[in-house]
Amino acid sequence: MNNISFVLKRNKSIQWQNTQRGGIQEHKLLSSDESSYQNIVTIKAEAGATVEMHKITTSESIYVLSGSVEVISPDSNIQVLETGDFCHFHPCTTHGLRVTKEPTYMLVIFAPPQNNK
Repeated sequence: MNNISFVLKRNKSIQWQNTQRGGIQEHKLLSSDESSYQNIVTIKAEAGATVEMHKITTSESIYVLSGSVEVISPDSNIQVLETGDFCHFHPCTTHGLRVTKEPTYMLVIFAPPQNNK
């Protein structure tokens, strides 16, 4: 008997969903219902889309698949992430995001998972 436990989602079964933030959609690749270790989402953000300054309770990792995004810290320091760049935020970090030019695609991992129910 095979005791392998995994989550498999085929490309056709993963749908883009609108988020509470205008111009930002997500694919939920791995949710808190499926894993107690992490949430994984891909994000599609239009030019001009923003994520307000917010404090996270989990760690958050962002990998830019294409496009570019500005990471804004509370002291207004701005770091530009471009295609292939990676950024990791430790728990209890405050930051915001802003997409300035073109549509941007990102892979985002939250660990441990956020409960988004």
